[in-house]
Amino acid sequence: MVRSSAKYISHYALLWLLLFLLGLENALPKPEEVQTYIVQVDYTQRPEASSTDQAWYEDILESINSNPVVVEKILVYSYSHVMHGFRARLTVSQLSQLERHPIHLATFQESFAFNKGFLAAGGRIGHKDFNSTRDFDGHGTHTSSTAAGNHVPGISHFGYARGTAKGVAPRARIAMYKVGWATDTGADIAASDILAAMDQAIMDGVDVMSLSIGLGQAPYFDDPIAIASLSAVERGIFVTCAAGNYAFPSTTENGAPWITTVGASTIDRSFVGKLKLGNGFSLEGTSYFPQSVLVSDVLLYYGKGNVTKAMCQKLDSKEVSGTVVFCDNNNSSDILGQIIEVQGAGASVGIFVTEMPDLEPFLYSFPSLILKNGSGTKVKNYTTGASKATVKSMRVPSDIILSEYNAGGRIEAWIGRVLII
Repeated sequence: MVRSSAKYISHYALLWLLLFLLGLENALPKPEEVQTYIVQVDYTQRPEASSTDQAWYEDILESINSNPVVVEKILVYSYSHVMHGFRARLTVSQLSQLERHPIHLATFQESFAFNKGFLAAGGRIGHKDFNSTRDFDGHGTHTSSTAAGNHVPGISHFGYARGTAKGVAPRARIAMYKVGWATDTGADIAASDILAAMDQAIMDGVDVMSLSIGLGQAPYFDDPIAIASLSAVERGIFVTCAAGNYAFPSTTENGAPWITTVGASTIDRSFVGKLKLGNGFSLEGTSYFPQSVLVSDVLLYYGKGNVTKAMCQKLDSKEVSGTVVFCDNNNSSDILGQIIEVQGAGASVGIFVTEMPDLEPFLYSFPSLILKNGSGTKVKNYTTGASKATVKSMRVPSDIILSEYNAGGRIEAWIGRVLII
């Protein structure tokens, strides 16, 4: 009996101990989450006693640092040229104190090298990328060659458009600053790393900054690239940035008036294919197939009466093998998918319709002719009205058409240093 009572009491004691520990845990303050921020400061308030900008920034961070953490571990970057400020790893309460400080001008939150910013935000460089300035996917290489690539004679697209390739200023010297990093699931870029690279470029004495990157649309006072570019322009540096990769209204990035914003445009040539229907009607379209292909007196297939086949989906190879296939378009068709389907069904050539073919030239793996909607309607009307539609002749590509497009003067004799990001 005594033994049972002792055991009973010990169970109660253990229960009370657990309840006490749980209450103690809830009573203790939990550590705040740390995030990375870019902070712009009022440089006019820097005290004369501070030996350097970084020393001043460390003093500021020390004044709001209530945790036993070394300030050097909080401060990631200090900026002295693109803006006056720093990048730091802060808690929400520390940031709140800092934003009440009289030196505070603006805060930019980091969503994620120069890669200190990328790594500090928890980013991990993918196993295929290089933790160096070495290019991984070709982006830095092709932007560098566009800006200052040397003369390379005999360049062509499988024999078409033969000539000499060169950059805008072949005699310029390039300083490469890598700020974008591949991960195992994609790619990331940190605004703080961009600022650090631009800051370093100013110190290095570049004459031109070229940034083929963007951080999205934002007001100029909230856009780190716009702020840094203004500082560079004030120092006599020419800044040019990419407009973005979206060919739609109101999608332009890097549009600050002191930045020369560059977007893709037309070139002074096009690859044309010619089509002559069985009724004698002639049409022209675009083709980048890397060989010249000529067909004549071939059946023209169109899946009239069958919406799926008319859109070149689930074609029957017995019906289309050896023919020229015309594919309809409902303004949301997958042109690349149509090309793959037509090729797989054994057709000789495919005719496709779209106003904006979102295809790179290397995706034309099959003899293809791309028509605008108006021309496509004429082909469709012919195939639906004829009992036996044919292609009298068709050549893709047939010619290289040079337009009167003039890109203006070229900078060839300029010598200087170019920042490429």
